Amino acid sequence: KIMTAIPIRLLLGDEIGFLKALQADSSDHIDLATVVSRWGAPDRRRPVDRLCVPDEQPDSEAPGISAAALGDGSINMINPLTGELVATARGGPPRDTCRGLQMFCTPTAKSQYRLISCS
Repeated sequence: KIMTAIPIRLLLGDEIGFLKALQADSSDHIDLATVVSRWGAPDRRRPVDRLCVPDEQPDSEAPGISAAALGDGSINMINPLTGELVATARGGPPRDTCRGLQMFCTPTAKSQYRLISCS
């Protein structure tokens, strides 16, 4: 069998509010990962505190969703492939760092998510 390398894509957030997608050809080349996309506007009042992906991926017809908890207390749900903002929720008060963030797919509809956050 010939094994082909599977690209690795990482979603990162930073202290000025950017979300960045990094990609490497394979896990063997993770040290060579490069930024392939960057979303958001620089704003030090909105640093990315936490990122998460759902515990399960949705069915193939629904877009994948990731969640980003920001320093202003908001939580953005985004498409990790395009950076498109899908929804925004209010988390804790501004400057109250998000300590935990978890997404769950509902058992009956994998295109619906439940989001739990704690400060």
